This record gives sequence, C-alpha cells and structure tokens, in this order.
Amino acid sequence: MKKLLWIVAVILLICVVGPAFADDTVAEAVEPVAEAVQPASEGGSFGKAVWAFLNSSVGVSCVVFVLSVLAGKVFTAKPKWKQYVIKYGPQIMQAVKVAEKKIPNDVENSGLAKLDEALKYLIEIEPKLKGAGEADLKQALTSVHTKAEADGNLK
Repeated sequence: MKKLLWIVAVILLICVVGPAFADDTVAEAVEPVAEAVQPASEGGSFGKAVWAFLNSSVGVSCVVFVLSVLAGKVFTAKPKWKQYVIKYGPQIMQAVKVAEKKIPNDVENSGLAKLDEALKYLIEIEPKLKGAGEADLKQALTSVHTKAEADGNLK
C-alpha cells in the first residue's frame, strides 16, 4: 500500500510540476525568487524570498505535492485496534483461546466474561499493553475472536 501511495504521489508531482513549467523555463520561474534574495542592505529579506518562492509556479507545485502526500497518509492510517491485531496477533489469539477454555458457556454473560478474561490475560502476557486504550484492545480481541470462530479455530 505504501508503494502505491508513493507512486501516486510521484505521478501527481509530475502532473502538477509539468504544466507549471509549460509556459516558463526554470530560469524564468525562479527569477522572482532570485530578485527577492538580496542582501539586507539592499532591502531584501528571507521572508520576501520565501513569499516569492511560494507565489511562483514551482512553489505552488511543491505545496500541492506536500499537501497531497499528507492527505494520503491521513486517509490511509489504520485504526489503533488494527495495529494491535497486526503487531500482537498471536498473543491476542492465545488470550482468546485461554478465555474460551477458562470460562464455560453456561455462565451468565459469558461473552462479556470471556472478553474480560482475555483482556486480563493479554495484559498479563504483554506488559507493554498495560497503558493501551482498553476499547481498542477489546475491539482487537473481538475481531480476532470473530475471525477464529468463523474459521473454526476455537474448538
């Protein structure tokens, strides 16, 4: 997925920067920046140079590129519980199986009791998860339990 994101970002950069230079050469596009970068005694400043760069076609292209990469990272971020499933999958599965064996099905609210037992066991075997969000861990446990039950791995 990351490779695809970078490929899209490079294609977007080419599509944005290519037309930016269609009317101007590189020298003509950078000329306003060069004019703004003058010694302080001649009235130039760093702020003017940055402003001139951002107002050039190259600057606008760079800003669009950076914003598109950031937007791609935001929209492709995984929820925290999915990250736990990826990182601690075997431990979560072990916790689910231990809870299934420890809590019988005829107990009142057995599903909630099993979830609680699996959460306690998971935190016991993985101390790093002690400060993790309880809701995210419960969602990860529920997700792994549902998949294991559908696959028939809880017998």
